[in-house]
Amino acid sequence: MKDIPDKDKRLLREIRLTNLLSFGPETEALPLESLNVLIGPNGSGKSNLIEALALMRATPVLPQATSSADVRGVLRRSGGAAEWIWKGAKGKSASVEVVVNNPKGSQPLRHVFAFRSDEQGFVLHDERVENEKAYSGQSEPYFYPTGRPRQRLGGQPCSAKGKKAGAGDGEPGGVDSRPAA
Repeated sequence: MKDIPDKDKRLLREIRLTNLLSFGPETEALPLESLNVLIGPNGSGKSNLIEALALMRATPVLPQATSSADVRGVLRRSGGAAEWIWKGAKGKSASVEVVVNNPKGSQPLRHVFAFRSDEQGFVLHDERVENEKAYSGQSEPYFYPTGRPRQRLGGQPCSAKGKKAGAGDGEPGGVDSRPAA
């Protein structure tokens, strides 16, 4: 990733879709510039990329949100969470990761949003905002708290990255974001 020049005013720098719609598990990050043109044959993922941007625009996931503009509404308009999971990844999480310029910081921020589907709908697996890279002398990027309680997610102790303690990358876990019955 290039250093950020002072005059660079673009918001989105990079997007990576994993197990989401037509993007499988090995999809590389797509660097974005000030102007981006999507060209490709039918079925190549152009509309899916735009849908992923709409999904990120609807974040963060709020427990009380129920409008068509929130995450659940975006997923519901396209057939529900199960329809968003790449067909080769049944039972796994789908994720969108964007790198954005940080107007108040010295380095870009990474926003990760991962979810999975269960028999009743959408389950938030991971959502976090962190620096793109670790500060000098640190092993992990700085994690920005989201305002949700970090000590317990989905009834399990959680790590600094918002996953269940001990959960591996492909292991289900996280917050059940369905409204309480």
